[in-house]
Amino acid sequence: MDLRVYVDGVARIICDLTRKTTVHDIIIALAQYKGKAGRYSLIQCSPDGIQRTLSPNELTCELIHHPDWIYILQQNPSNINLSYVQKRSKSLDGRKTPIEQQKQQQTTVDSM
Repeated sequence: MDLRVYVDGVARIICDLTRKTTVHDIIIALAQYKGKAGRYSLIQCSPDGIQRTLSPNELTCELIHHPDWIYILQQNPSNINLSYVQKRSKSLDGRKTPIEQQKQQQTTVDSM
């Protein structure tokens, strides 16, 4: 079984779906493909324009019976202040491990 999902406007075909494959499995696979961290949802669009966010526990075998429906991977907006995350990661990068601290102390003692 195959399912077509649009990711950033480009159709991606998810192959080899089983009866036990869930929407969560598809979201994980597509998010890894994108290589972009975040939270994602799979949106189902019917031919009459009605959109529905699919539950992660839904089985994909129920979705493939509607070939005229469209599925879209959508990244959910983040509530995290990105400037804080960037500042935090920069400060952590500047820290030294205990081994590096010991080496620096030994170098300082040896130079005296």
